[in-house]
Amino acid sequence: MLTPFGKEVRRMRLDSKEPMKLMDLAEAIEVSSAYLSAVETGKRPASSALVERIADVFAVDVDKRRELHQLAKQSSKFVQLQLTGKDSKSRTLATEFARRFPTMDEDTVDQMLQLIQHNECSVKRSVK
Repeated sequence: MLTPFGKEVRRMRLDSKEPMKLMDLAEAIEVSSAYLSAVETGKRPASSALVERIADVFAVDVDKRRELHQLAKQSSKFVQLQLTGKDSKSRTLATEFARRFPTMDEDTVDQMLQLIQHNECSVKRSVK
């Protein structure tokens, strides 16, 4: 089953001036067709560099690039955190969140999302 990112890449391949097969796009972005297929189906994550190479092949504008990056993020089944250099409290937070995430109810998710988004807005205002 294709991810949202995979669906969009497939649509772009088929709707381009010269429709491309998966292996044609894979060759153009210098990856194997098996790897590209795994990205489209969500078995492998789409790195930012891969998204950029795909965007370059189709010569898309800035807005479309942003959309592709967003779809790639939405399509990811895994998140990795770099904890190197983080203090003990930060490591504990990341670990506890990862442990509890699978059983979080919708209200808790909403509350945490609001807290994070509120903090993001506060940081952006203080930087200006």
